[in-house]
Amino acid sequence: MPKRKIPENIVEEAASLRRKGHSFRAIGAALEIDPRTAKGLVDRVAAGKNKDHWANVDLQLDSQYLGEHFHLLHQTAAGVLQAVQTHPKTTGPTLESGQLLAFKVGSALAQGGTAVLIGRGIARMSSLDEDIDVPLKVSGSLLEGLKGHEKGLTEALDERGGWSKGWRDFQKYRCKLIDQARRLFLQRGYEESASSMAETVVKALMQQGGEYTKSTWVVGEPPSPDTPEIADYGWVLEQISLRRFQERLKELSERVDEAANQVANAVVEFQLRGKPEGRCSLCPSRTGP
Repeated sequence: MPKRKIPENIVEEAASLRRKGHSFRAIGAALEIDPRTAKGLVDRVAAGKNKDHWANVDLQLDSQYLGEHFHLLHQTAAGVLQAVQTHPKTTGPTLESGQLLAFKVGSALAQGGTAVLIGRGIARMSSLDEDIDVPLKVSGSLLEGLKGHEKGLTEALDERGGWSKGWRDFQKYRCKLIDQARRLFLQRGYEESASSMAETVVKALMQQGGEYTKSTWVVGEPPSPDTPEIADYGWVLEQISLRRFQERLKELSERVDEAANQVANAVVEFQLRGKPEGRCSLCPSRTGP
């Protein structure tokens, strides 16, 4: 024999009577149902409310964590923008684009993501009131997350002709010129100082070609005019100052600038839009896909 369906108003009345302290026997008598049925109805209401409570908790947590996730992505994007605003000609010749990105993203997270990272136990505030130390794995994961959201940014950074390749090509060619200058200094007998003098002379070459701006690339100064080394230094500079070298440096430099501009446009578009596109592996969600 099929069970009789209890109307919802009876279910709510049973729960109401129970909240007022009535026994299941009294509830059954008042509603003309079996006391065991009364208990089942009360338990059902309690289970439903408990489920609704945790569903609301999940939604609140999703909202909180998603907001924090987006905040960290915005800080990551700020670091990317800082990185591409740095030209390789103002850095050391061995600095790679990935190293610069990791440093700039970490710095941006340390400045703008402090509360979230400390709150999650990822970083700790220094007792000296300095910037927090963001682990490379964290900044790297967030950068990959940002690229997962923003396909246009990924293309501008990593695809053929992108900023990373432009950076690598410029550095590779500059190192080639430094190596050529080093071998010329070795021919002139500068065994101990050939490497440092080679970097100095290539820096001078970049200044001649208009490729130099304020630089963090620290190398030695050219020899003084009254020292014997000045003649050899001038000769090496003349050897590597061929027009084709300067034109190639300029061409590679302009490629970096163009690619950096594309990355910057993608970052600014994201920053103005606010909400990233799509999803990434770091997106938090317990209540839905």
